[in-house]
Amino acid sequence: MDSFNPVNKEVRQDSGGNNSVLSAGDIEIVELSIISSVGTIFDIRLYLAELNLYEDMFRSALYGNILIIDALNLAELIPLRGEEFLRMRVRTPTMTSEIFKTFKIYSTTDRRFLGEPNKQSYVLHFCSAEMYIDMLSPLWKSYKGRVSDVVGEIYKDHLQTSRNGLKNDDTPLIILDETKNSIKYISPGWTPVQNINWLATRSLSTSAQSPAYLFFESNKAFYFANVECIINQAVQDKTIYNNYTYMAHGISGDASKTDVVRDVDTDYKKIESLEVIENLNYVNATQAGYFANRLYTVDMLRKDYAIYDYDHVSNYKVYSHLDNVGLLPNDRIMPMSATTARNPAAATSFYPKHLQLHTDQEVNVSEVIQEIMPRRRSLLNELENLKLQITVPGRTDAEIGNIIYLSYPNAKPRNRDDYVLGNEDPLFSGYYLVTAIRHKITLLKHTMTMEIVKDSIQRPMGLLRE
Repeated sequence: MDSFNPVNKEVRQDSGGNNSVLSAGDIEIVELSIISSVGTIFDIRLYLAELNLYEDMFRSALYGNILIIDALNLAELIPLRGEEFLRMRVRTPTMTSEIFKTFKIYSTTDRRFLGEPNKQSYVLHFCSAEMYIDMLSPLWKSYKGRVSDVVGEIYKDHLQTSRNGLKNDDTPLIILDETKNSIKYISPGWTPVQNINWLATRSLSTSAQSPAYLFFESNKAFYFANVECIINQAVQDKTIYNNYTYMAHGISGDASKTDVVRDVDTDYKKIESLEVIENLNYVNATQAGYFANRLYTVDMLRKDYAIYDYDHVSNYKVYSHLDNVGLLPNDRIMPMSATTARNPAAATSFYPKHLQLHTDQEVNVSEVIQEIMPRRRSLLNELENLKLQITVPGRTDAEIGNIIYLSYPNAKPRNRDDYVLGNEDPLFSGYYLVTAIRHKITLLKHTMTMEIVKDSIQRPMGLLRE
C-alpha cells in the first residue's frame, strides 16, 4: 500500500496569477445566459442568487434550477414560455476542466415580490436539451447487432445534439466496455432513452464479469458504462479523484501543527458535513434478492420452464470491488459473512424465454438472460448497502462515476491529545463510488453535496470471518 498513490489531481496553473484560488470552493462564472426562442442572448450573472445542478448515475440526464433575483423586470424582456435555453460555463480558477453546457428551460415557479414592487424572485427549472429531444422522439423501429453498437446508433441518430449552440460541439457518448452479446428487437414506441435503459438490462461485458450497465449523463459526457469496468480502470491506473477526510471537532489533523495555516489543497479534502444515509439492512437485502435470488424462465411455446438460482455470497469474489482499488484482496473486503443466511426462493423473478427466436444471432439475449438478470439484481442492490452523503468544496473537474477515498474517524473514546491520522474507522473508511452530485453555485462559492456508495468493507485481519 505504501507505493500506491491514488490521487488524480488536475494540473493547475501557477497560483500567483489573477485566477488563483484564494479559498476552497472558489468559482469563476464565465457565462450564464438565457437564449430566447429567437436567438437573443441575455446575460443573467448579476441576477443569480443560487444555481443547483444535479447529476445522478441512476438518472439519464442532468437537471437543475436557478433562483433569480430580478429588479429590472427581466421576465418582461424574455417572455419565459418554456422555449428558452440556459447556457452556463463555470470553472474552478486555475483549472482547465469546466462545466460548459446548454440546458432547456421548461418551467418557472415560485414567483414572488421581495417587499418592493419592482423587485421579485422566481425559480427557473431546466434539464439537458437531449431530454427534451427524447420526449419528442418515440421510436417504432427494428434494431439488430451487438448491444453496445445499437446503443451508439440510437444515441447518434436520435439524441445527440449541439451541446452549447455551437457548431460541432455535441455531447459525446462514452461507452465504457463494449458488450459481447447481440440483440434483435423492435422498439414499440419507446423513446431513445427508454430503449438505451432497456438495453442496459440486456448487456454482457467483454472484459468484466459484472453485467451491471448503466446509462447516465455527467457534467462532461453521456456514459453507457459497466460499474465493474469503472472500478477496474481505477485499479489499473492506480488513481482516484480525491482523498476526503472528516475531522471531529477539537481533533487536530497533524500533530506537528499548532497554528491554523490556510492550505487550499488541504481545504479541498475536508468534508464540511457527513451523513450516513443507508447501512446494510439484512431484511431489505434479503427481500431485494441481494444475497441470493431465483430466476424462472418460461417458454410459452414449448410449455416448459427452467429455474436458475444465483448465490451472490458465494460469487462475491468473482467480481472487482471498490476496495480492490486499494490493492486489498476480496477475502479482506466482503461485507457479509460466508455463512449469511439466504434462500434464493425468497426473491424470485420471471422472464418469458424464447429459444432460437432469432437464428441469425450468435448470442441472443434469450439464450443468456440467466447470466444477466440474477447477477445484475444482486450487484445493483450492492450499491445500496452503504450510502453516505458528504458536502465538500466544489471543483468543476468532479463528475459522477469518480472514485474517492474517505477517511472516516474512529468513534472510540479519545481526548484532545489524540489525532485523526492512524485512527480511521475500519468499516466506513475506504474507497467509494460517487453516484450523485448536487453542485450548488453562487456568485462567490461552489459546494458539492455528494452521494457516495461502497460495495465492500476494509476489515482488519482480526475481524475476518470464515
